Amino acid sequence: MHWENFYLNNPSPWGVKPTHLVRDQISNLKSGTVLDIGGGDGKNTIYLSKNGFAVTLVDQDLEAHKLCNEREQATGVKINHICENAITWKTEKSWDNVLLLWVLHYLPHETALELIVNVQSMTPTGGVHLMASFTNEGGLEKEVPGNFYPEAGVISDIYKEWEVLDYRLRWGRTIRGNLQEREYMAFKKN
Repeated sequence: MHWENFYLNNPSPWGVKPTHLVRDQISNLKSGTVLDIGGGDGKNTIYLSKNGFAVTLVDQDLEAHKLCNEREQATGVKINHICENAITWKTEKSWDNVLLLWVLHYLPHETALELIVNVQSMTPTGGVHLMASFTNEGGLEKEVPGNFYPEAGVISDIYKEWEVLDYRLRWGRTIRGNLQEREYMAFKKN
């Protein structure tokens, strides 16, 4: 999918309210910084910034950053924008909290696993990761063979040393109307 055209034709494709996982877990987040990987038009980024977090949005789509910038100006918050591919972007910084919401399935399986392990290493004790990801149940995994559509529980296994703050396995419709299983997860680093 070509995302710039997608955002041009759908200025609020995911809605403007933060995802339920972010709203539900905000009190569990460690105060300080948030890295929103693939946060698109910034609906979660804006919400977290309004609530006192120093948020960095990393997304390779310039049009998504423009939309987020418009919302940022309208709400008076300040967000650090990085318009790069999260896989190739390098940082030495640590992040108190990381959002990986609906991005892993765009990556090859091994690349997604590497990204998860990489952001785990950037997170201090007490830091929180919020994740939402599709599983291999429902048919999307057949559209892009080799991309990250793990069995339910695989991501939790990667976080076995972390405290599980929330885990929900649900079925729901994708933006294209497909029924697909998904996991909503929140983990705190011990």
